[in-house]
Amino acid sequence: MPTPMLRFRGEYLEDVASGRKTCTLRFRRPKFGPGDRVRLAFGRRDRPTILEAVVREVVELHIPEEVEVARLILEAPSDEEAERIVEALAADQEGADPPPYAEVLDRACRDSGTDLLDLLADMVHANTDTVWAIWFEVVGA
Repeated sequence: MPTPMLRFRGEYLEDVASGRKTCTLRFRRPKFGPGDRVRLAFGRRDRPTILEAVVREVVELHIPEEVEVARLILEAPSDEEAERIVEALAADQEGADPPPYAEVLDRACRDSGTDLLDLLADMVHANTDTVWAIWFEVVGA
């Protein structure tokens, strides 16, 4: 079986090669798991720059509640209505324990360089409530 490939925009090459970006978030279930070797492809499809990596961890994050809140905010008829939704949610969550996946989601966003709100907006647009966090380690860079 050929080595699986993860594609990235060319601008991420330096961050991945230096170890500043060690995770990627994908909306499709990966066909590989921890310990598998993958190829990271950057830039043009016809002549990508390739780095070899080993997958360290893969976590499925199913977050329908967060995606639904993001959908409500994005579809709000006005900025005032969106602010009202955010304020009501903040009041509801005050003093509540964070969900069990919160720490993993925060780590995935931090390690991938992704803003949580941007991720949620992308999930609304992709019409999905599940994202896979894939941590990797570049080898031989």
